[in-house]
Amino acid sequence: MTGRSAGRGGGAGVALRDGGAGAAGAAVAAGAGVASAGAGAGLGQAGQAPYGRMPAAQTLPGQAPPRPSRKLLLHVCCGPCAIYPVRALAAEGEYAVSGLFYNPNIHPADEHARRMEGAKALFAAEGLPLAIAGGCEQGAWEARARMSEDERCETCYRARLSAVARAAAERGFDAFSTTLLISPYQRHGLIRAICEELSEGSRVAFLYRDFRPFFREGQRLARDAGIYRQKYCGCILSLRDRAAQSAGSTGGTGGATKGKTRDSGPAEEMAT
Repeated sequence: MTGRSAGRGGGAGVALRDGGAGAAGAAVAAGAGVASAGAGAGLGQAGQAPYGRMPAAQTLPGQAPPRPSRKLLLHVCCGPCAIYPVRALAAEGEYAVSGLFYNPNIHPADEHARRMEGAKALFAAEGLPLAIAGGCEQGAWEARARMSEDERCETCYRARLSAVARAAAERGFDAFSTTLLISPYQRHGLIRAICEELSEGSRVAFLYRDFRPFFREGQRLARDAGIYRQKYCGCILSLRDRAAQSAGSTGGTGGATKGKTRDSGPAEEMAT
């Protein structure tokens, strides 16, 4: 686990609202961790050992698994990217996982709603709390059309991850992390560097996991569970880039180029 502390303040927090799991969703705002009621309950093929090389905590027959002693706030970009990390972290048994869906980069509004509902359904089925913050901020991203793709992506990561780090600090979590770490189509090194920087400023540890080897397993679990799987990264500019690529363009708004990019490929390869 990576996490460093320093004296810089965390800034203002984001407003949280219940993600639809009743008391469990409200628990995030209070910083309370809620242990899983059974990883995978009610979702697809959950009984088929979904954890890959991450085994569940060992307990004696008839003995309840130990309640995690520490609390983790997990930034959730979408249901398909969350399903494997959520179950794997629950299986590790070290942290009680709470989710925070804060993704103003997802456009248009109906797409934001579809991804949010997918995340809510997953966390409800897993018996874990999920808070919702913010909404669709398409206008702000439209204003960034003149930025390079690199600049846009870093701005997007920082906006979301800063909010999660602040919320974790304000609500007494021991660590924060993000489901973005599972996607081979995201800028993994940049995400990690930003989170480590935010950890120093917020005095909350950053829990690093490289979930990329389990990306396709996570997509399979999401497909089997019937969770909506998106076909582009998220922002309206990436949607336009993808449309331009599909039409045979070599440019598109925001700097898309020929060949495979972060926003190209089949549905199961997309991440928020």
